[in-house]
Amino acid sequence: MPSIVNNTGSIWDEAAEAGPLARARSFDSAWKRSTAGQRPDPLEFLGGGDSGRSAELLALLKVELLHRRRLGEEIRIESYRDRYRELQGDALVALVYEEFCLREEAGETPDPAEYPRRFPDVADRLREILEIHELVAEPGSTAPDGETGSIPFPEVGQTIGGFHLVEELGRGSFARVFLARERQLGDRSVALKVSRTGSREPQTLARLQHTHIVPVHSYRIDPATGLHLLCMPYFGRVTLARLLSDPEFRSASTGTQWLQVLDRLDPSGTRSALSSARLAVSRLSYARGVAWWGARLAEGLEHAHDRGILHRDLKPSNVLITADGIPMLLDFNLAREADLEFASANLGGTLAYMSPEHLGAIGEPDDRAIDHRADLYSLGMVLYEALGADPMAGTSDLNSLVERWNYLEESRRFEAPGFFDNPLAIPPALASIVRRCLAPEPSNRYATAADLAIDLQAVADDRSLRFAAEPFVPRAVRWLRNHRMSLAVAGPLLLAVAALVLILFQSRATLIRQESQARELIHDGNRSAELGQFQAASAQFTRAVTLLDRRSDLVELRDETNRRRIEADRAREIRERTENFFRQAEPLRFQLLGFEGDRASSAARLAGVLRPFSIGSPTLWTEQPALKLLDEPRKNQLIREIDDLLFYSVVTQALVTSDRGPVRQTALNYCDQALVWSNRPESWRVLRDWWEDSNDPRPLLPADPSAEPSASACFRWYLIGKLMFVPEGSLVWLERATRLEPENFWHQFALAFERDAENRPDLALRPCDAAIALRPRSPWAWKVRARIEQKQGHWDRAFADLNQALTLCDRPGDDARIRLDRGRLH
Repeated sequence: MPSIVNNTGSIWDEAAEAGPLARARSFDSAWKRSTAGQRPDPLEFLGGGDSGRSAELLALLKVELLHRRRLGEEIRIESYRDRYRELQGDALVALVYEEFCLREEAGETPDPAEYPRRFPDVADRLREILEIHELVAEPGSTAPDGETGSIPFPEVGQTIGGFHLVEELGRGSFARVFLARERQLGDRSVALKVSRTGSREPQTLARLQHTHIVPVHSYRIDPATGLHLLCMPYFGRVTLARLLSDPEFRSASTGTQWLQVLDRLDPSGTRSALSSARLAVSRLSYARGVAWWGARLAEGLEHAHDRGILHRDLKPSNVLITADGIPMLLDFNLAREADLEFASANLGGTLAYMSPEHLGAIGEPDDRAIDHRADLYSLGMVLYEALGADPMAGTSDLNSLVERWNYLEESRRFEAPGFFDNPLAIPPALASIVRRCLAPEPSNRYATAADLAIDLQAVADDRSLRFAAEPFVPRAVRWLRNHRMSLAVAGPLLLAVAALVLILFQSRATLIRQESQARELIHDGNRSAELGQFQAASAQFTRAVTLLDRRSDLVELRDETNRRRIEADRAREIRERTENFFRQAEPLRFQLLGFEGDRASSAARLAGVLRPFSIGSPTLWTEQPALKLLDEPRKNQLIREIDDLLFYSVVTQALVTSDRGPVRQTALNYCDQALVWSNRPESWRVLRDWWEDSNDPRPLLPADPSAEPSASACFRWYLIGKLMFVPEGSLVWLERATRLEPENFWHQFALAFERDAENRPDLALRPCDAAIALRPRSPWAWKVRARIEQKQGHWDRAFADLNQALTLCDRPGDDARIRLDRGRLH
């Protein structure tokens, strides 16, 4: 039984290791063979030693609990605890949570408060687990009397759960997908999946954060209808299936023609002419473009497989192609956690793309034969179809689904499909990759999705394969093509000195191999640098320089490679400095804005964080050479963050300093520099006037907030208004900032904080809820909501909010303050 909450520590991980799993599987088989009155005893399946005994017992009891509940036998965890002395602490918590999940999946609505009462010795731990479950899992519900099928789906133009439905993008038996506008967050465009029943897809997606997997924004159950709402970012409407069905796409010979078809199918998509994906695809032929897309999907699969998650329904309609030409995996509704489930009742999928073992498991109670290599088979079948073949070849004369199923299972168990009738010119290397993916035996396929991604990228880059066997002739042709200049130089020497032909050939071959290896490393280093993987790039360039040191004829190439290595090291250093700054920026904002912590010391902390960027030096810091090594989005974000934090720091100094003299010059220097590079000089100019003019220390705010189009500028006028000690005047600007940019966490949080400080909980709750929706893992947003709930007399909600804040704390000292607040409330 998989769990969406993995907070019980090592005991849960240990129960899923090879030893406990092997014993659990043996116990599972014994249970299936047994009859009533002769059930196997878990103690008989435990190992001999004490090491790992609790983990083994947990794995065994989870199997027994699952079987007994399926048979309708009521068994309480208390009876297990009384019998087994090892069942205590985290092992007990894990088994109790297992019962909770099983009850939910059976359609029950267990009360989370029931379990701490039943198990007071682990009550705190259970509350934490069940609170996280409620936050992340949003347990499924059914319609009245369980008639989920009778719930009507909403239609375009309606609003459900705060989402206005703009257009239907697709539908299936149990769900529909809409392009929607999220009302609470400034009508941002999202993809909304509406289903009648719950699934583990939201929990699965929440664990997957990868460039080539569509992530999840939120998941909730609409209280009015009981429908399940899964909100995802909207990246476009074109799937690989739609592209493959387009005749113009099928007849394309280059990646540039692909992109023209993509632009025609989704003219409203957001795209960049300079995006790395579009540039990469545009340079490739059709077949090498298929390999490039396949490599990206394999990288996404590897990310999921590393986290124990299988997709199990990979097909062209579950591959989204963004407007920039980036492929992304969709629909993990059938995904499951590998090796944590013994008898899956959900063996769905699509026949055309199923592996032979997947086809064979349909109708069987045990799906253990299906592992990550089944996903690799499905990806191979997607590539096979993209290269012009028919995944359902041979089934056109079969009428029933059962006949097609039997035919595919039979044919795929004995041989991989061929490319004999394929009209496209398939590179032999790519054909070898697809054949290996479609091997009948899983052991003959790629060992991992990462290996598959490497080989597919090699095809895209016209390099040799590392894991699949490539035919000798095309491999030799590629080698000769890549080294024709070297051979042309060596040829006359070989002809002139026939006696030394073997020695010269061997020597030259060694030099060529070294040069080839060096150039391949340089290519890999350049690609790593393009992807921002500077540590890997530095290592690859270093190895290339080592090889080139032995070549006196390649001094320029060696020096250029060494220059790139130094540049990669500098880029890595500035990237690390930047990432370190980003990690410290959020707590500094809280302090500088006066929301949490010691505001008086925050300016000194900021100065220390900014020291690596030489902000106060005479040279303009934004023009430093190191900064030019950052990619443009990260560089722009860094400048914006430093601009904001410096501004907040200068304001903070004004608010907490009674004597402006000692810090006046530093503040003026910051203002003078910011006036040169900041995109918002007007607020800096007003702030500078405040510090410079000791006779009139109160600057004037602009007269009309409605005339200001920038949310960031409004937020700054709000801060300057606080210097004037006119709260209502400054709050007008803050409210304007939230209206202009409702998806900004800081604006919403500041408004909630200010309204709460005014003892206006009625006005504070809405922006606080918006802040939590934007950043659900912020403990301070939950803490503010607890204060609001307390002022409204909702003591239980306030206590629950503080508990939630406590679980999210990740900085020393924060949890102590929140525990103090919770203790006072209690």
